[in-house]
Amino acid sequence: VNWTGQWDQIGLGLAATAERGDAEAADYEDLMAWNIGAKVTYMGFAVAGSYGDWSDSLRLNSANLDDSDYWTVGASYETGPFGVSVTY
Repeated sequence: VNWTGQWDQIGLGLAATAERGDAEAADYEDLMAWNIGAKVTYMGFAVAGSYGDWSDSLRLNSANLDDSDYWTVGASYETGPFGVSVTY
């Protein structure tokens, strides 16, 4: 699911994804993952970020591991045919 909007020179984008599945092997956890993200733009500048979680998806039931989650953040600037960005 995603949505974009524009107000004068300010842009906004929002997105969300999710997936679910059954593990075929009995010793593995079922798949359950999701991700959300957003981006704001203004006069060639953009700032964006996302967060997601895989929980215990597709791990061995006997594995004693922490849940898997992640995040990203980035910024960019574009002018004419040139652009630069940085993402972590």
